[in-house]
Amino acid sequence: LILIALYWISQVPLRLFSVFSVSQITLQAQGYEDPNTHEWKGSYWVIGLVTDTLEHYEGITYTFDDDEAKSLGANKIGDKTLIVNSELKITIIPMKPYYERSLQYVTYTVYPKTYGTWMNKASGGGMLGKLGEEHSIPELKVTVMQFTDESWKLYTPFKVQLYKNGVLKDEQVVNTLGGTETITLTGDSPEEIVKIQNLGKLGTGLGEPAFGDLIIFDEAHIFKVEGNIINEIQYDKDPYSFSNYWFGGGEHYYAVATYGSGPVMRWPDGTPAHYWKWGSINEPIENYMFPGVYRQDTITDYWMLPYPADIFKDKPKDVPVKGSPSGYSLVNYLANRRGHQLYTLQDFDEYNQGVEILDNKMRIYLPLSSFNNLVTVWISTEAADAIVYQPVPSKGVITSIEWLGTGDISDKDVAKVTVKQESQDGGRVTVTVSGMEGYPMSVSPTTDSALLDYGESHTFFFTVKNLGTGTVQSGTLTFTVTNDLGEQTDQKSLGFKLEPQIGEKTILTVNLYDEDGVKPSGITVTVNYGVDSKSGVSSGGYVTFNLGTYEGSVSVATQETEVYKAATASATVQAGQNTIFIKLEKKAGKITLLDLISEWLERNYMPVAAILIVLLCAIIIARKR
Repeated sequence: LILIALYWISQVPLRLFSVFSVSQITLQAQGYEDPNTHEWKGSYWVIGLVTDTLEHYEGITYTFDDDEAKSLGANKIGDKTLIVNSELKITIIPMKPYYERSLQYVTYTVYPKTYGTWMNKASGGGMLGKLGEEHSIPELKVTVMQFTDESWKLYTPFKVQLYKNGVLKDEQVVNTLGGTETITLTGDSPEEIVKIQNLGKLGTGLGEPAFGDLIIFDEAHIFKVEGNIINEIQYDKDPYSFSNYWFGGGEHYYAVATYGSGPVMRWPDGTPAHYWKWGSINEPIENYMFPGVYRQDTITDYWMLPYPADIFKDKPKDVPVKGSPSGYSLVNYLANRRGHQLYTLQDFDEYNQGVEILDNKMRIYLPLSSFNNLVTVWISTEAADAIVYQPVPSKGVITSIEWLGTGDISDKDVAKVTVKQESQDGGRVTVTVSGMEGYPMSVSPTTDSALLDYGESHTFFFTVKNLGTGTVQSGTLTFTVTNDLGEQTDQKSLGFKLEPQIGEKTILTVNLYDEDGVKPSGITVTVNYGVDSKSGVSSGGYVTFNLGTYEGSVSVATQETEVYKAATASATVQAGQNTIFIKLEKKAGKITLLDLISEWLERNYMPVAAILIVLLCAIIIARKR
């Protein structure tokens, strides 16, 4: 119950991390061997890592150890072999990536402080002026947010952890700028370096947001900066400025009466004057003409009084007096009268991952799948505690030798040689093939080696190809085991028969085997050739197909089973016998509930320990009572 409760509090999922696959690994040919300790210093393993789980992982890990270096052939510098003595695990936990662009507050004057206007009735418009403070409205200003940066910046935040032999050595939360930075982690000393490059680099064509500059009133009222919208907001900056619409003014908002029309005037100081010109005659603004002016006449004077506008709220009709027209707010004027598209903040969520304004910055979040799934890792030889292998008199003994096929080779076959280390000191065993001289055949490789501990076995595979013969030719291949001192420790032979390619039919034999040399049965194999396909089930590790008279390219696929992953291969076939060998990869062991709980406890051991201590103290206190 405690664990379940803590899980809900921490919200750390009970699941194993996804794993990187290696696209390539090289060991830089540089550095030197310490003559006293035989440590190799000053070089790096450069590893290209690929993952296809970027869209939904909580974390991805890569483990580097001696087996990893050996399996990928990246443990040699010249004639020296390096042994990796420490296990390094790199864990990368992504946070939500985003594009970001800085914003600043900008204030615009919609209209200045505006006074009412009086006009003497008897003067025929010749006597007029401003009314006092009690008949004025304050200036209207609007503060909006606009971009200060010319372009967007891509931020890709991650938590990166380095474990050495199971112990956390370094942890960083980084926010890389578009994957351009190199992240450096260190182990027990400054020389123990792990560098990560291209983390968070955009790689799938999702460029920066497509829209341009914005003018943001609030999250529910946003316009794109298009046309003359900035001037239309500001007082009398444009013939279509809101101030001209509200009070009258400019060439588009004339006063219109039954007897004529004319421009609405401004005082010498530039503020609204609330009268209009009919020819040379000054005429008062009528109630019905503009939403921002209404009449409240006296016995002797016409009084034209200003009415305040609002940024967001429209003015109803007949307010403040009967006959006064309704009026748009500033944002609705821009949208409904000027035709500018009104947006909300959510309209700019271009990638459907979220958008927000935070600390005067606009952030648009991206899916994790938008990033290049190739990450480059540099691991120093010091971090891996790499030492130079010192030659010892190992003793490799061949425990089994056989053909994966029959040894009657019309196309190709694979020799499987298993060698066991019988030296207490372990060491390298090397297997060399001879005996193919004078025969129309090739062997690949002709020599191979492995470092084996005492009692450990390793299976070597040698592919033998028939290069073409008109008659049957028999012979024997010899497999010789030596150690690093050049001493022969074992030797065994394997007979073969080279068969001529005969017949008009195209026969394809698919041979299956795994890393242990097991030739599994019951695997469904499908071959696609031309527009046709055939399927069969392996028996004793192989299945044979008659492709008739077809010659050309074929593709072969094996079906996934409970033990093996699916696999594919391709080849070109011709009339006669053709052979394809497919090495099957075993699935990882099943994940148990214990595995999941163990992983979660490892990541949350401190709060678990704290709760257990509190419970223990509570039990002790309860017992004393």
